Amino acid sequence: MTITTQRSIPIPRVKIDRLIKYLMYLSEKGEVNVKELKDSNLDFGRGRGDITRFYKMIQIVEIHEDKVRLTRSGKMLCRYLSTNTLLGYRVFHRILYNKIIPYRLMIDLVCKHGSTSEHELYLMVNEELSKISPSSWINNVAYKTLLGLALDLKVIERRGKEVLCSVTSNYEEIFRKCLLGASVDMLGRYVISISEFLKCVEAEGLKISMKNIQNLASIEPLITPKLSSNSVEYIIINDLDLFIRELLKVLEEISDKLGDDCGNV
Repeated sequence: MTITTQRSIPIPRVKIDRLIKYLMYLSEKGEVNVKELKDSNLDFGRGRGDITRFYKMIQIVEIHEDKVRLTRSGKMLCRYLSTNTLLGYRVFHRILYNKIIPYRLMIDLVCKHGSTSEHELYLMVNEELSKISPSSWINNVAYKTLLGLALDLKVIERRGKEVLCSVTSNYEEIFRKCLLGASVDMLGRYVISISEFLKCVEAEGLKISMKNIQNLASIEPLITPKLSSNSVEYIIINDLDLFIRELLKVLEEISDKLGDDCGNV
């Protein structure tokens, strides 16, 4: 795979809410003039606008004669953002991760080191960039913007002066909460109602189907006389920690596929 970097990366200094608002406006309108985007306070900056240029760089929008419209990738992203916020955030993260090298380096470094100061992370990102191309770097303003996006997307979190990888812990908290609500008292064995568990997970903004988890190594079906042989309402969790890890892996595979689909169309 050929990796290219830019000496100057056009990253708008905005929060994720404004980036999403821009996308939803385009999704509703279909095609919008550059001037209309600026007049509506959805974009700013010189020429076609900072947000428009950023989205064009990561192939979320396309421009024809000053008319801006969503690409197929952009339409897919909007669909996920409008129907499932957490999954939409995860897909947005994967697009940034796939398209923007400094963002990918930043996330990888945070998760590798566990926690680090923002300044140390900035230095490490530029050190890794220099290994790819000696003339490449990211300035502090662009770095702070990418850091802010990762925080908004709940991929990392800030604790005092440190930043740390948080996406796994956020989802693990959701899974454990839903497990408590779906658990059934069954003679000392950890049994849950699978329908109640999946319903709770979906209410928290995540989408996992029975098909995704039916073959996990940590569970086995609990067959009762009231149920037909091809219907499983309860499952026995033999290893709770393994079950959580397997769920996180399932979620990662789902969101990675969606992110890759958005990035490859």
